[in-house]
Amino acid sequence: MCPFYLDGNNEIEPEIYSALELLLQFKSKEVDLFIEVGRENREFVKVIRPLENICDVKDKWTGVRRYNIKDGVVNHIDLGKRNMAHPKELYEFICWGLKNSKAKYNALVIASHGFSFVGGITDFTFDVPYVMPIEDMCYSINKALLDCRKRLDLFF
Repeated sequence: MCPFYLDGNNEIEPEIYSALELLLQFKSKEVDLFIEVGRENREFVKVIRPLENICDVKDKWTGVRRYNIKDGVVNHIDLGKRNMAHPKELYEFICWGLKNSKAKYNALVIASHGFSFVGGITDFTFDVPYVMPIEDMCYSINKALLDCRKRLDLFF
């Protein structure tokens, strides 16, 4: 089982969405993918990155979605607007993936734009910018593993 926590609720939404497009093409009978992805409107991104040419995309949904890809079949759930920098959101995602997988080995990939000296995951889409401290990220991961009685074999 390989869960991807892809936080595009900040200025790296274009890069996160590109990663999602690649993951949605994944086909394997041996590996299940679980993805939580946050996306903000590209106009928001253009405000934060005014000097870059940020192209628009046809698929303009915003908010947070969860995907499960098994044997090339893609299923998704629309979660609406969520704060991806909140430790509880990360915890709930990891538990969702672990409880819905029968995998022998588990890997976790977190993609976000953090501030290494402050925190690891940011969300700029609410009233104030949120940053998940490294300690909270570690606590969420460890609590999910303990509560689900699973282990993590690889972490990126």
